[in-house]
Amino acid sequence: MFGAAASSEAVSRMRLCELKRSKCQQLTAKENQLQSSASPDHRKDTGHMNSRMAASSSRVMLGPLVAAIDQGTSSTRFLVFNAKTAELLSHHQVEINQSFPKEGWVEEDPKEILQSVYECMERTCEKLTQLNIDISNIKAIGVTNQRETTLVWDKETGEPLYNAIVWLDLRTQSTVERLINKTPGRNKNHLKHKTGLPISTYFSAVKLRWLMDNVDEVAEAVLTHRAMFGTVDSWLIWVGGTHLFRWGL
Repeated sequence: MFGAAASSEAVSRMRLCELKRSKCQQLTAKENQLQSSASPDHRKDTGHMNSRMAASSSRVMLGPLVAAIDQGTSSTRFLVFNAKTAELLSHHQVEINQSFPKEGWVEEDPKEILQSVYECMERTCEKLTQLNIDISNIKAIGVTNQRETTLVWDKETGEPLYNAIVWLDLRTQSTVERLINKTPGRNKNHLKHKTGLPISTYFSAVKLRWLMDNVDEVAEAVLTHRAMFGTVDSWLIWVGGTHLFRWGL
């Protein structure tokens, strides 16, 4: 059934493209007729119009597009590509602020992260519209995020319960040392054969442990089963997904 539905949709899109192309051809023919009897200035303006219509007709044939949210440690980007050629069609980038409450601590505001994604998507879609590229042709959006940066939010309100703890933050060093001391031979590589990496402050699990032990709002949300925990990609998809639907993406 999915294949049949997809096939039907493809046929409908092809018919729509044919109708648009036919309409553009009709308009071009009519403009050419008018141009033969028009003044030089009017013919110049008409020529620009024909160029825009020709560009519009060619852009209809771009086909499916794919997009990527690249939410990095220092900036956010949104990029849109031609799915068939991998050509970059448009993008926008916004810088992200970091805070350093104590030595070795690195935090970011989850709401600023989310807003930066919204802004990048909006500006990129505006640029595509100016190029006469239909954003409804964006068929998939991927998310890449800043490693193990960790946050906890309330699943009922969507509100973050603390700043995002950035992947390079070192506040969990004492927790890591306790874990290493529990391994045979106090070996930080004890789990490397399973995880591929040594026990380290890098990982999100030790950050979650710190949040549960040190942030009252997080501890309460865990007890009442309202806490949602994840890396930045989880936060963006959970909280930001409804924003995408408003554009039909």
